[in-house]
Amino acid sequence: MGLKTIYFSLLFLFFASSAFGQKPEAKFKEQQFKPEEKVFVDYNSSLVFPGEYLYYKVYVLNDKTNRLSSLSQIAYVKMVSENGETIFTHKINTASGTGNGDFFVPTNIASGTYKLIAFTEWMYNKSDTNFFSGTVFVINPYTTKGEKSLKRVASAQVDDINTISEKENSATGIIKLSNKAIFNKREEVKLLLDSLKLKEGNYSLSVYKKNKLKLPDKLNISNLQKIYTKEDNNSNSTSSQPYLPELRGDLFRGTISTTNKNLSVSNQSLAVSVPGDNFQLKISNTNEEGVFYFNLDASQSVDNLVVQMMGENAHDFEIELDSLPKFNYSSLYFPPLEISPDMESEIVKRSVFNQIENSYYSIKPDTLKTQGKKEPFFGSKNIAVYPLDDYTRFPTVKETFIEVISAAKIRENKKGESVFGVYSRNSDLEFISSALLLVDGLYIENTEALMNYSANKIDVIKVVRNEYYYGSKIFGGIISIETKENDFVGSYQSGSLKKFDIIPVRAAKNYYVVNYKKQELDRIPDFRRQLLWKPRLTNNFQNISFFTSDVEGDYIITLQGISNDGRIIFDQICFEVVD
Repeated sequence: MGLKTIYFSLLFLFFASSAFGQKPEAKFKEQQFKPEEKVFVDYNSSLVFPGEYLYYKVYVLNDKTNRLSSLSQIAYVKMVSENGETIFTHKINTASGTGNGDFFVPTNIASGTYKLIAFTEWMYNKSDTNFFSGTVFVINPYTTKGEKSLKRVASAQVDDINTISEKENSATGIIKLSNKAIFNKREEVKLLLDSLKLKEGNYSLSVYKKNKLKLPDKLNISNLQKIYTKEDNNSNSTSSQPYLPELRGDLFRGTISTTNKNLSVSNQSLAVSVPGDNFQLKISNTNEEGVFYFNLDASQSVDNLVVQMMGENAHDFEIELDSLPKFNYSSLYFPPLEISPDMESEIVKRSVFNQIENSYYSIKPDTLKTQGKKEPFFGSKNIAVYPLDDYTRFPTVKETFIEVISAAKIRENKKGESVFGVYSRNSDLEFISSALLLVDGLYIENTEALMNYSANKIDVIKVVRNEYYYGSKIFGGIISIETKENDFVGSYQSGSLKKFDIIPVRAAKNYYVVNYKKQELDRIPDFRRQLLWKPRLTNNFQNISFFTSDVEGDYIITLQGISNDGRIIFDQICFEVVD
């Protein structure tokens, strides 16, 4: 079965299971799909100090072809310590087969050896040891934490962490410098990339000062085949419930339960709300075992969501979300970091440089890529919009709907509960009940909570006057209320409502690039060790340049990635910065 066949089979499997409440895991096992993904992480340095950034790029690859994978849209990057502590967990959007992120090393981190772990959830089904692992050393002179993990020696051999063999360095010859290999401080360096050897693909380009400490060689993409052993490929995951590939973005799995013997967990509906400016709403049905799935847009970075049961018996159910797969890190080797007295001056100097550089961060900042406000899921056409500041203000929600909102109305049902509905577009007399009611994107089941909310805090009310089909539910229109301060969600309670903190998808960044020709930086200190970090080099291989800093020494330029035809590309060259 080919990759495309697997991909579309899984898509059909997932949609069918979600729509009809079937169990996708059972179909998964029947088909016996074998995960054909692996992950490689390119990170800028295997030695970091507090105040520095660990930059990284994730490649999600097809295990057979080495081409970028079109399956998992999400990858996970973790940093773990020798004692099993997780320093960070990042969720990366890999919709294009790659993604990137960074970690600012804090002053409270302990010195020692750490592992950079990366995986997709889909990979766990092959083996609980089927993940990427790279070594990162931390030296923190500001704390005594972790000192026992350092190996004290009389003197340490000064070596280059990024040293590569002559054979590797001459194998590609893609990177070329303009006629020299020695540059002055704050001088422009222009790179030439051989377009005949560098085919179209997806690459990263890093320019970093060599670390002069005795450390093991850092993994590069040429080591890809050695990272994933045959043992990993033949072992099986211990998970009783397989993880599905995150084909459509950020995929969540959860279960519901109840102690009420008269209620079934099968075919129950849940509303998943991500409140805020760019709110999301998902409606999911459970299968016969009370399992439900939902996707969130991977391009949006959210750190919390609200899940609640729908219907009269909502308060009788409990909701839980599954955690990330538990990979087995027991076999990881954490090599010791050798520290000697002759390193003291280098450690002190580097730490001072970091403090100075960070004090000028506001002048040379990285910036997040702005997303802007997105259109709501119900669109923007054929909607009645009521900006309340354009009308006479009324203190209560009920009065506001009576006096201002002509397209909708509030009435009471037989239980005395407030019911929000809209008038048919074809008639201002025909009242349609059971509208989908939202406040700042939050699905509202407990309407009385809204009735007690001050209407003076409401900014705008939008009404969709058509029947709306969402998931397995049919609503008689939509009423979307947006507040001024987004403060309604914090106090809202209803039935089985449960709020979950989730790992946000890392927002993409534009990394700052120093340009002494265009910026007035003459009086600003420049102690950068990372002179250039371009994680998204795809097709524009010309006119690449950067400026050196005030830090003298040897630097290394690293280009690595995957061509569109699955060919591994790796090249490195060195240059020197002098006073």
